[in-house]
Amino acid sequence: GMGTPRTGDFAVFRNPQDPGRVFIKRVAGVDHEGFRMESAVSWGSSSSDFGVVPRALILGKLVL
Repeated sequence: GMGTPRTGDFAVFRNPQDPGRVFIKRVAGVDHEGFRMESAVSWGSSSSDFGVVPRALILGKLVL
């Protein structure tokens, strides 16, 4: 896999509301339930705020 993203990494993840779509956002923090994404606009996204993304939907981290 691509590894587990940590705070400050860009995570590649499925949209919880629409799992067919994949997004990339910077991780604001990690807690037990999932990954908190920064709400800033990033690729493939309007300004939607996902809140906590479940670990199961995290595909990996973006490696630059």
